[in-house]
Amino acid sequence: MTSISKNKPLNKQLNKYAQWKYWVLIVTLIILCLSALPSWYGEDAAVQLSSKTPKSLSSEQVYQVLSQAGINTKRIDQQMQNTLVVLQQADQQTLAKNILSESFADRAQVTLALAPAAPNWLLNMGFEPIKLGLDLRGGVQFLLDVDLDLVFKNQSTMVSDSVKQFVRKEHINAVLVRQGDAAEVTIETAQTDAKGQIRQFIAEQYPLWQVSGHQDMLVVSLNESEQVKLTNLTVQQNLQIMRSRIEELGITEALVQRQGENRIRIELPGVQDPASAKKVIGATASLAFYPVLETGSVNAMVLKDEQGQPVYVARNPVLSGEHIVDARAAIGDFGMSKVNISLDATGGKLMSEFSRDNIGNPMATAYSEYSRNDKGQAQQLTKIISVATIQSQLGNKFEITGAGSHQEAQQLALLLRAGSMTAPVTIVEERTIGAKFRSRKHCKWLCRIGIRHGDHLVIYGLLVSPLRVGG
Repeated sequence: MTSISKNKPLNKQLNKYAQWKYWVLIVTLIILCLSALPSWYGEDAAVQLSSKTPKSLSSEQVYQVLSQAGINTKRIDQQMQNTLVVLQQADQQTLAKNILSESFADRAQVTLALAPAAPNWLLNMGFEPIKLGLDLRGGVQFLLDVDLDLVFKNQSTMVSDSVKQFVRKEHINAVLVRQGDAAEVTIETAQTDAKGQIRQFIAEQYPLWQVSGHQDMLVVSLNESEQVKLTNLTVQQNLQIMRSRIEELGITEALVQRQGENRIRIELPGVQDPASAKKVIGATASLAFYPVLETGSVNAMVLKDEQGQPVYVARNPVLSGEHIVDARAAIGDFGMSKVNISLDATGGKLMSEFSRDNIGNPMATAYSEYSRNDKGQAQQLTKIISVATIQSQLGNKFEITGAGSHQEAQQLALLLRAGSMTAPVTIVEERTIGAKFRSRKHCKWLCRIGIRHGDHLVIYGLLVSPLRVGG
């Protein structure tokens, strides 16, 4: 008997895919390669001007200002109300921003920027460089400590002063009021009736404060839950103010976040001038306006002016920095620097009413800032920068002088626009991180394609598995 068997062909392909799958893979590789090219070319340092009114700036004006300052530009792109100036040298970016800010302060807002260096044909297709972080682009990292002790001390000072006023008003004798710890006030008295009156006063006026007593002493302290709330509120307010300051500096893509209970971490990728950023980020400054009293007044507070002379002012200011919504430095008469102040509705009303009732009387402008002493404790330094006689009723816009040089006036205006810290901050760590990523030198690893990972294919950081389809 003869048997016939059919042999299978030995050269049959085991991995045979549909043709469209190969085309999908090829198109994907092309798109990913094009996506990687802008990062290969890198980015150029640039400055962007956002005009406040249409057609208020021309590229010729910008070029002329920069040329006179010796700053070279690659190109100037203008679109709608935005003007992008691409610079030849990255280390001139901060200088260019300062010059343009001073030249066009009333017409445009100037911010730092980065412009893609890729060809226009590639950018017109919608491809852009990868947004790099601090580790790849380089930059500065700050770690700030928020001093909460001073916040609690201010709260206890408020309670202590209120109790003292109440005792004087009610003619209660033999009462000693002292500040204890940061959120604590001690009251010593041997009078039982006085203890009851003080307890009732604190319960009505300060319900969040607890009163405990033993023998001849009352201890008034802020309860723990309120301390936690006050801590969170203070740090959050400082976070918001810090973000506003960084926006005023014109730094984009910055990271500002809370770290731990009372610390703030700031990352500034691509910053070329960390000294100026540090000066503004770590500063704590505010203004307050006080009525000036006669020399030797009993209820007056004594502050010193620029020459060290004492100035007697009221203990409570007419208004303080939280009512300032805008501040701009300018040059006044005789070339002296000044700061133009704009107030919110509440601040404008307070200033209007006070100035109306005090025409012909002097008003002092006090500048306050916090610093650290040798023991590391925060201390507030306040000085009078100007004393002016009120000539007429003021509104929500007026000007102050005595801020120093024009550069100092600009920095003061920046701090006032961005807000004053609700608690002083201290830079406890500063790190300058060098870039690990350089456009042409270190970009090649991003463009590698076809690197096998098991049975998958790694393409430009994406994990795809076309070989699994239809296997």
